[in-house]
Amino acid sequence: MNEAKPIMTSQSDVKVLICYLFDRLDRPMTTEQLSLICESVGVDYFLLTGAVNDLVSSGALIPSAKGYVQGEKGHISAKEFSGYLPLVFRRQVLKAAVRYFSSAAAIPGCICEVTESDGGAYVHFSLDGEETAIDITVFAGSRTQAESVKDNISRDPVGCYERVIAALTAESEEINVDDLI
Repeated sequence: MNEAKPIMTSQSDVKVLICYLFDRLDRPMTTEQLSLICESVGVDYFLLTGAVNDLVSSGALIPSAKGYVQGEKGHISAKEFSGYLPLVFRRQVLKAAVRYFSSAAAIPGCICEVTESDGGAYVHFSLDGEETAIDITVFAGSRTQAESVKDNISRDPVGCYERVIAALTAESEEINVDDLI
């Protein structure tokens, strides 16, 4: 049985949720990124747009070259009011943000592509930033297997990189969203 997602119906709650998200992530976010994260957890587009506009006009969010950053008013709002938001909303938005920022869509230097060969297919995976973190090509026995590998990498390229490093160094570390709340 599928559980219905709780939805936010108050623009004030959405403003607090946005301040909370910026406070916990401590990174710039574009309007598109914020929309994808918040809408994936049931925040209505119109409430979100109104909340962002209000936060910008009050100085809680400040436009920058890389998107919005949190102003001092946003930080204070997150500290003062985020405890009034149900834990389910705080967990959902943090999980959605972690999922988004560790996905291929959020990483401009992520390449994950399949090329066919005579005996199967190759998956090329590269993760760039200021320096290349990983650049590997893996052989798969069939196009279907290669597409499956590509899909798994694309869902979580940073996690894939971390798992490769952990396997090669025999270390393991997972992000626990509950520790961030």
